[in-house]
Amino acid sequence: MVARNGADNGALRAAGGALREAGKLILILSLDDLCEMLNARDKANDPEVVLYALLDKLLTGLGR
Repeated sequence: MVARNGADNGALRAAGGALREAGKLILILSLDDLCEMLNARDKANDPEVVLYALLDKLLTGLGR
């Protein structure tokens, strides 16, 4: 999901709940994340590093 200004706390809780309850992964990308991915691609770096960082942040922030 792309949210121009990023996600607020409610959206992050909803994404975590969807993952925990239904096994659905929702990554919320901001405009800055997309720009960072494009800049990485332009510099011949791997743009998916940004996605991995977002995924890591989501998974480590999940409670039981």
